[in-house]
Amino acid sequence: MFPLIPKSLCNRAYRLSFMGTACLSLYSLYSLCGLLYYPTYAEA
Repeated sequence: MFPLIPKSLCNRAYRLSFMGTACLSLYSLYSLCGLLYYPTYAEA
């Protein structure tokens, strides 16, 4: 038995979670590069 969830809602939730994961990885990479290139940012 499949749950009674519209396909568009499933796609939207999947896309939202994927975008959240992508944004989180990009943000972590950006902060890591910021820490590497700007040592004063790490001290602040």
